[in-house]
Amino acid sequence: FGNYSLAKVRASLTPKGRYISTLPRVSTVRSHVFTGLSPQKGLLVIVYSRSRDLEWLAQQGSNNKIRPIVDSVFSLAEIRQAHERVETKRSRGKVIIRIKP
Repeated sequence: FGNYSLAKVRASLTPKGRYISTLPRVSTVRSHVFTGLSPQKGLLVIVYSRSRDLEWLAQQGSNNKIRPIVDSVFSLAEIRQAHERVETKRSRGKVIIRIKP
Protein backbone atom coordinates (compact mmCIF):
# COMPACT_ATOMS: atom_id res chain seq x y z
CA PHE A 1 0.00 0.00 0.00
CA GLY A 2 2.98 2.28 0.33
CA ASN A 3 1.63 3.98 3.41
CA TYR A 4 4.68 3.31 5.59
CA SER A 5 7.58 5.72 5.69
CA LEU A 6 11.21 4.70 5.69
CA ALA A 7 11.48 5.94 9.28
CA LYS A 8 8.64 3.65 10.30
CA VAL A 9 10.12 0.50 8.73
CA ARG A 10 13.80 1.18 9.42
CA ALA A 11 13.82 -1.06 12.53
CA SER A 12 12.50 -3.95 10.40
CA LEU A 13 15.33 -3.69 7.87
CA THR A 14 18.54 -5.66 8.09
CA PRO A 15 21.66 -3.57 8.76
CA LYS A 16 22.18 -3.13 5.00
CA GLY A 17 18.50 -3.41 4.10
CA ARG A 18 16.72 -1.51 1.34
CA TYR A 19 13.31 0.12 1.48
CA ILE A 20 11.86 0.57 -2.00
CA SER A 21 8.95 2.88 -2.68
CA THR A 22 7.08 3.58 -5.90
CA LEU A 23 5.26 6.63 -4.54
CA PRO A 24 7.03 9.86 -5.51
CA ARG A 25 5.79 12.00 -2.63
CA VAL A 26 7.86 14.85 -1.22
CA SER A 27 8.25 13.05 2.12
CA THR A 28 9.41 9.86 0.36
CA VAL A 29 11.96 11.67 -1.78
CA ARG A 30 13.25 13.68 1.18
CA SER A 31 13.70 10.62 3.41
CA HIS A 32 15.45 8.69 0.64
CA VAL A 33 17.89 11.53 -0.10
CA PHE A 34 19.07 11.49 3.51
CA THR A 35 20.03 7.79 3.40
CA GLY A 36 23.17 8.48 1.34
CA LEU A 37 25.58 7.88 4.22
CA SER A 38 23.54 5.19 5.95
CA PRO A 39 24.06 1.47 5.26
CA GLN A 40 20.27 1.19 5.15
CA LYS A 41 19.00 2.76 1.95
CA GLY A 42 15.74 4.20 0.80
CA LEU A 43 15.16 3.84 -2.93
CA LEU A 44 12.51 5.43 -5.09
CA VAL A 45 11.49 3.54 -8.23
CA ILE A 46 9.40 5.22 -10.90
CA VAL A 47 7.66 2.82 -13.28
CA TYR A 48 6.54 3.80 -16.76
CA SER A 49 4.25 1.45 -18.67
CA ARG A 50 5.10 0.74 -22.28
CA SER A 51 2.45 -0.54 -24.65
CA ARG A 52 4.68 -3.36 -25.94
CA ASP A 53 5.24 -4.60 -22.39
CA LEU A 54 1.51 -4.56 -21.69
CA GLU A 55 0.84 -6.37 -24.98
CA TRP A 56 3.42 -9.02 -24.01
CA LEU A 57 1.76 -9.48 -20.62
CA ALA A 58 -1.66 -9.81 -22.28
CA GLN A 59 -0.26 -12.44 -24.65
CA GLN A 60 1.31 -14.39 -21.78
CA GLY A 61 -2.01 -14.34 -19.96
CA SER A 62 -3.88 -15.50 -23.07
CA ASN A 63 -1.43 -18.39 -23.45
CA ASN A 64 -1.82 -19.35 -19.76
CA LYS A 65 1.87 -18.72 -19.14
CA ILE A 66 1.05 -16.34 -16.32
CA ARG A 67 -2.03 -16.24 -14.13
CA PRO A 68 -3.25 -13.44 -11.96
CA ILE A 69 -3.75 -14.19 -8.30
CA VAL A 70 -7.34 -13.41 -7.40
CA ASP A 71 -8.30 -13.01 -3.77
CA SER A 72 -12.03 -12.56 -4.28
CA VAL A 73 -14.70 -11.58 -6.79
CA PHE A 74 -17.62 -9.27 -6.00
CA SER A 75 -20.57 -8.14 -8.06
CA LEU A 76 -21.09 -4.44 -8.67
CA ALA A 77 -23.88 -4.55 -6.09
CA GLU A 78 -21.31 -5.79 -3.54
CA ILE A 79 -18.84 -2.98 -4.16
CA ARG A 80 -19.00 -1.85 -0.54
CA GLN A 81 -17.92 -5.31 0.68
CA ALA A 82 -15.15 -5.36 -1.93
CA HIS A 83 -13.85 -2.01 -0.73
CA GLU A 84 -14.00 -3.21 2.87
CA ARG A 85 -12.00 -6.31 1.86
CA VAL A 86 -9.26 -4.14 0.35
CA GLU A 87 -9.23 -1.88 3.41
CA THR A 88 -8.40 -4.86 5.67
CA LYS A 89 -5.02 -5.06 3.86
CA ARG A 90 -5.30 -8.82 4.19
CA SER A 91 -6.26 -9.68 0.64
CA ARG A 92 -3.83 -12.02 -1.08
CA GLY A 93 -4.18 -11.13 -4.73
CA LYS A 94 -6.52 -8.86 -6.59
CA VAL A 95 -10.04 -8.04 -5.50
CA ILE A 96 -12.22 -8.11 -8.61
CA ILE A 97 -15.46 -6.23 -9.30
CA ARG A 98 -17.59 -8.10 -11.83
CA ILE A 99 -19.59 -5.55 -13.81
CA LYS A 100 -21.68 -7.90 -15.94
CA PRO A 101 -23.90 -10.54 -14.29
